[in-house]
Amino acid sequence: MTTLEFLSQDEKTRMLYEARQKALHDYASAIHNAEDRGRREGVAQGRREGMLEIAQKLLGQGAVVSEVKKITGLSEQEIEEIRARSRD
Repeated sequence: MTTLEFLSQDEKTRMLYEARQKALHDYASAIHNAEDRGRREGVAQGRREGMLEIAQKLLGQGAVVSEVKKITGLSEQEIEEIRARSRD
């Protein structure tokens, strides 16, 4: 209660307090959003790595590029690169 009384008496102090509270809130929000973005990017990267692995297995089983493309959603160029790496 003492803090509220103090802030209500001095407009400049109250404005500084409110600005600090807003900055703290904005900072916490930015951290939260960055974590969410990182999590989404991680999931997308994991899915992509999974599709690359599936493509490699399909090619190893003799699947043609068009089938691998349809199943994985990878581009023909990506599939050809996988095929070339597996030959090496």
